[in-house]
Amino acid sequence: MLTGALERTKIEVDEIRGRENEAQVEIALLKSELHKGRSKIAAAKATEARAESIKSQLYRNTSQTNIAQIMSN
Repeated sequence: MLTGALERTKIEVDEIRGRENEAQVEIALLKSELHKGRSKIAAAKATEARAESIKSQLYRNTSQTNIAQIMSN
């Protein structure tokens, strides 16, 4: 009787370990997907900031050119 209970307990422990390992793999995959998503967001924000900077530079250059043209007239 005690031997049977011990065997069942060992089997349960093995099953729990297996589920725990599967859960750890799933967590690692989810973390990887999260990291990938965050990287894409960061890249998009960097691209947006770069575009805004270029737009701002073009605006300044255009304004300076217009001022120079007005002053030369």
